[in-house]
Amino acid sequence: ITQKVVKKSLTLQHIDIVCLQETHCEDTCKKLEPLKKDYIVIIRQNESQSKYFNHGTTTLISKNLNFEEVVFWQTEDIQQNLAIIRDLLHKEGRLQIFKLKQLILINIYAFYTSVANFTNKIHYHHYLIYLVNKIQQNQSLKIICVGDFNATINLFKEIKIGCYDFEVKGMQQFCQQCNLTDCHKELMQEGPSTTSASSLPTQIDHILISTECKASIRSVDILNNFKVSDHYPIVTTIDMAMFDKIYIKLEQEQNIVFNQMFDLIIEEDQAIALDSLIVK
Repeated sequence: ITQKVVKKSLTLQHIDIVCLQETHCEDTCKKLEPLKKDYIVIIRQNESQSKYFNHGTTTLISKNLNFEEVVFWQTEDIQQNLAIIRDLLHKEGRLQIFKLKQLILINIYAFYTSVANFTNKIHYHHYLIYLVNKIQQNQSLKIICVGDFNATINLFKEIKIGCYDFEVKGMQQFCQQCNLTDCHKELMQEGPSTTSASSLPTQIDHILISTECKASIRSVDILNNFKVSDHYPIVTTIDMAMFDKIYIKLEQEQNIVFNQMFDLIIEEDQAIALDSLIVK
């Protein structure tokens, strides 16, 4: 992919955030150099010296957006095997997490299933579920999870050695467990706003968004004529004004529930106080 094509594509489509996976640090730096005028470029790379494994994730964020990067989500109660996977994802440059207002952006490059990393793949699946659910415990935060999941949104029908957890159960179960909606799957069911893809499902990268915020999805395009490596890029337009409205509504609903609970506590306290005054 050339500098000219990248710059032209981003400019024409007015893209604010770009998430890339399986990027090679030196090569990526050169190609993205012209974009640093308008974008902040964050590259995470495998520490290996091998050219084959020397790849990771890269995120471009428009300088018009205020954001902060979270190196990785640290928690004390994480299991040992999940902690190993978390550190491995970070070491291999496969995970980037950013916070933009009340939005958490996760750029993920999943492990691919093979006999060599079969155990890692299963633990990675559980870690990703753990990570998303942990973030969502803070109810004010909503998630967009973007990346190369090396899996299909539908039940995976291809039989291969070591293919067990993430593929067999499919991305559908992951979305259900994490309360996420797949953007292009959602709009594909609704009509012509999405470019239909002739590619294999595993060659389409996914953009997952917190289900409460799916109304903010405006359009999705799978760029069939813009193949990068063995993948077809996906472009999603999210109406941030709508996202903010949804967030405010959810926050108000949470406050109402809290107030109702608070009123019940007061009523119970008053009832106990009155009961203690009754002379028996």
